[in-house]
Amino acid sequence: PKGVSLDALVAQIRGVDGVLSVHDLHVWSITSGTNALTAHVVVSGELSVREAERIMTEISHEMEHMGITHTTLQLESSENDCDGELICEVRSSDAGGHLGHSH
Repeated sequence: PKGVSLDALVAQIRGVDGVLSVHDLHVWSITSGTNALTAHVVVSGELSVREAERIMTEISHEMEHMGITHTTLQLESSENDCDGELICEVRSSDAGGHLGHSH
């Protein structure tokens, strides 16, 4: 959206206590004056649910101050298997190809 700096948004998210990194950031205008943001935010896998909720609330609050009125965040553990890859590949361990779940 016009007037929104992606670099500033990323810096603000990274500045929240407990955030290790941010990726897969998308920002768009829903209507005039209504901007939305989605992002994947990496945090320590040792956090409690309460601590994770605090991080999401703080990020959403900070985004509102930067003109983003609708924020959707996906928290990811720093202990994931992606090793900093842009896209994590889902691999199935079973011959049925159910990608790790059962029916």
